[in-house]
Amino acid sequence: PALNPGLLAGHSPLPPRLQVQPAEIPSGEPTSQEALQDPTKLPPHFPDKGNGQRGPGGLPNSLEEEEEEEGCRDRDLSGSVGQIASAMRALGVDLLREVEAEDGSGNTLFSPLSISLALAHLALGAANQTQKQLLEALHMDSVPCLHQALRRVTQHLHQTALSIAGRLFLEKGVPIKEKFLEASQRFYGTKPALLSGNSQADLEAINRWVEEATHGRISTMLTELPANTVMVLLNAVFFRGFWRTKFNPLLTELSLFHLDEESAVSVEMMKEWDFPLSWFSTASWEVAKFPFKGNTSFVAIVPDLPLRKNFSQVLSEVLHLDLDKAFPQERSTKVKVPKLHLEDYVDLNGALTRLGLGDLFSAPDLHHIAEGPLVVSSIQHRATLELAEAGVQAAAATSVIASRSISSFSLDRPFVFMITEDVMGIPLFLGTVRNPSPGAPREKTGQDPGSNTDHEPGCPKSLPDHSPIPNCPVSSFLSNGQRR
Repeated sequence: PALNPGLLAGHSPLPPRLQVQPAEIPSGEPTSQEALQDPTKLPPHFPDKGNGQRGPGGLPNSLEEEEEEEGCRDRDLSGSVGQIASAMRALGVDLLREVEAEDGSGNTLFSPLSISLALAHLALGAANQTQKQLLEALHMDSVPCLHQALRRVTQHLHQTALSIAGRLFLEKGVPIKEKFLEASQRFYGTKPALLSGNSQADLEAINRWVEEATHGRISTMLTELPANTVMVLLNAVFFRGFWRTKFNPLLTELSLFHLDEESAVSVEMMKEWDFPLSWFSTASWEVAKFPFKGNTSFVAIVPDLPLRKNFSQVLSEVLHLDLDKAFPQERSTKVKVPKLHLEDYVDLNGALTRLGLGDLFSAPDLHHIAEGPLVVSSIQHRATLELAEAGVQAAAATSVIASRSISSFSLDRPFVFMITEDVMGIPLFLGTVRNPSPGAPREKTGQDPGSNTDHEPGCPKSLPDHSPIPNCPVSSFLSNGQRR
């Protein structure tokens, strides 16, 4: 799961006498302002009708004009959806590069999907240079019918093992524009709610919503609210994936995860002798695809030692491949995957400023949200991941190591990973694992704590000339890709 709240703080209070001018909507359907008082009156998520501004190709892309959506409804959005998938992958590489620049020594975890949806939602209320900068940073400035296409993406993802939710918390008395509220509901399924004015109560309400939206995985999203907060825009995603081929818990044991050529830590390592795995290698890295049930996968990339300090470069090179064609047929493989529990928090202000969005935090044009000076004071992101024998909750991390002698893939070195939706290629979560057990004492690289069970009962670990023993599998003689 992962969240991106954007806190929009006014430099000065907005005049209370300003009133919202409701947009014309079909009779019998409540306005979004009415829905603030009774959210149950809101129309269903992602209805098909709506208004928008014309973007690339003369098709609606924002709220600047009251244009009909006929051009987008009649348009085949598959091209736009493909562009969105590429854009989210590119944003993932950009953010990983920025996060690595700030701290390249720890594990990372974030959701390109969730961050993209939150920023695209904010772009819905932006105008002029602010909107241009947001869409460029998202790599979505040339996507026709952007918000309609994003709605198509979310509708598709709701059919997988992923749930997506959004919420707008708004200050009482602030005249948020009706068009923005209606478009937020139409394109992003986001319902509005009012802030009480009591900072502690509002924090509890926000964190409670996040906890429910992430199925209890994230209990504290925010720890404080600026005194002049006007709006908190939230997006949450939750993923639960079950391995198509489960790991046997009885085979899980302590094993070494190699941090570098000289040091390692002991971790709980899941193992399988005959795991159906699709993987391939180049001169610089190895890539494997662990499928979940349904159209999602855990893709692990294990770079060679010289590239381990630059995961973003490795990820960029891998994503430039046509992975659908690059992955070969599955073959029976001996695999080792560490059990993981990852939690990460990222303050995105610095990274997004370096990606060209500095004006967002000083003097943005957000007049499609509300009149008056608004500024984004904070964009934060939290993510959590649990990887075990049955599958993954919220996000997943994996590494792939190939044996020279047999098909073998071990995640016992630093790696970068993605959880992807396989039909559209949407990156649901992205992360890196440099040390799956940060609190464990470091050991010298050498004998694995669990290596004494890496052979079949009754089979010796090796012969002097390393030749096979009748009726004993070749894998009985392999450890970390080499003969014992």
